[in-house]
Amino acid sequence: MRPLHLVWILAAALCCGCSSNQNSTDDAAAGFDATLTWDVWSKSMLQGKFNKELPPIPSSGWTQKSDHSWKRDGAEIADRNSDGFIDYLRIVDPPFSYNHHIWVDSNFDGYFNDDVGLKNENSLAIPDFALARQGKGAKLAQKPNVIIIFIDDQGYQDLGVYGSPNIKTPHIDKMAKEGMRFTDFYSASPVCTPSRAALLTGCYPQRVGGLNVLFPDDTQGLSSDETTIAEMLKANGYATACIGKWHLGHHQEFLPTQHGFDSYFGIPYSNDMSIAKDMKLSADLILREGVTTDSIWEAKKNWVPLMRNEEVIEYPANQNTLSKRYTEEALKFINQNHDQPFFLYLPHTMPHIPLYASADFEGKSELGLYGDCIEEIDWSVGQIMQTLKKLKLEEKTIVFYTSDNGPWDLKGNATDKVKGNKNRRIGGSALPLRGFKFQAWEGGMRVPALAWWPGQIPANTTCVEVAGTIDILPTLATLSAGASLPELEIDGKSIAPLLLGFDNATSPHAAYFYRDEAVRVGPWKGRIHPKSKEFELYNLRDDIAESKNLAADHPERAKSMLQLLKAHCKEMEQNQRPCGEVEVAK
Repeated sequence: MRPLHLVWILAAALCCGCSSNQNSTDDAAAGFDATLTWDVWSKSMLQGKFNKELPPIPSSGWTQKSDHSWKRDGAEIADRNSDGFIDYLRIVDPPFSYNHHIWVDSNFDGYFNDDVGLKNENSLAIPDFALARQGKGAKLAQKPNVIIIFIDDQGYQDLGVYGSPNIKTPHIDKMAKEGMRFTDFYSASPVCTPSRAALLTGCYPQRVGGLNVLFPDDTQGLSSDETTIAEMLKANGYATACIGKWHLGHHQEFLPTQHGFDSYFGIPYSNDMSIAKDMKLSADLILREGVTTDSIWEAKKNWVPLMRNEEVIEYPANQNTLSKRYTEEALKFINQNHDQPFFLYLPHTMPHIPLYASADFEGKSELGLYGDCIEEIDWSVGQIMQTLKKLKLEEKTIVFYTSDNGPWDLKGNATDKVKGNKNRRIGGSALPLRGFKFQAWEGGMRVPALAWWPGQIPANTTCVEVAGTIDILPTLATLSAGASLPELEIDGKSIAPLLLGFDNATSPHAAYFYRDEAVRVGPWKGRIHPKSKEFELYNLRDDIAESKNLAADHPERAKSMLQLLKAHCKEMEQNQRPCGEVEVAK
């Protein structure tokens, strides 16, 4: 990238500080303070989206340069329309830095709308933005299609591209070759329900009700006050569908169709659970395994209902065919909506235990039934990619692939992970990480993650920056022109700079938190041991397996990170929003 000593933002309006009050003269006059960020709006991109006035001309703190322009600390602002509001900003030799940045050059065109700051003369800090790029390939699609493939309990190592020695995933490996692979990508929880709440709301689970794993007798669910990715994109003209495991509340008030999805097909919670007594049955209900209308409410473990929208259509669900049927439903949705923006959320049931695979894949993997499940999901990914290419949608579609948490700590014995074995209670591998599902060790929350968008996400690239599922919602708000972030506070940050391959883009997270147990800052991870309560310190760059506690060697770092974690926990406790709750007749 060639040096750029002037950064121009044309047709933009400026307000200094983090205040959301766009009419505050004091905010506009706050100046370039190293502790502040800037709010910048593009007048030409508002299009009724924000209903915000441009900031007024500052009454103090700026030196008048001409009749319609003022300067201060390397910046120049102007009222070119003589209407009393700033509509132009030019920045020369910016005097301060900010964590989130996008490197720009003269081939960049951008319009920005949130928390903007300056890194140096070559960069602009834009956590959330709507942009078009020139000179680096085609312009971004105004409203790219979005597909999120969310796997259940997949281990970090359990893809070919992540080093699996005995699971074959050629389609997912090809997705990585054509897109981006993340090495330090995190789910926000090591268990099902909170990890899904985090993905869909862009928040740490504690902020959105602190839901734990929900069971058929629970009365809680994701609150209707929260804005999901589906609701955000649906409001922006997208067709939306959820196909797969939901697990954010099975009562009518909490189902996907109440959270922004036009349609739903799947099981309402984990596949080791049973039917809930208040579920609505379809007139065309298919009963299996000898179940009758009289015996249907006799709960049996591992017998889960299959639903379409708000009704049970099959009980118990034929789990051998779930992955295949999810795929068929996904392809049908893509084909039906290929001529408009769409959002497909595909949270697979497998490889959560008990493990099931279709006849085409059972007994085929070298790693037993667990491997069969992963290889069938790989086939599913291949079907989706093939369909997108057939419909010529690949350059109009961004696809994310990741897992809700790490694998079960169910190793079995030497014969359980061999071709043809049908042990349904086997977990995957998180190597080289330490730990498993349920734990805040890396193996419980660091997950495989891929992003694919030909022509926009650079092919065959690896991102080593910290990012997570909470970042997907704000990233999509960035990339989908016209999308608005939720009104309620979120914790995720846009990782568009990372995805689009901007030079020297870094993680937007100064600190990333693992529930109330641990915090990561750069390569350092501080963790409260759940039993001893000792605060441990690890350098993940040098010790990815978290084998050497360095707290005694770096006491000041350990102390500061513990304080950071405690402050985060306090903030979460003070600002936690309630989850949804229903009253159920006994």
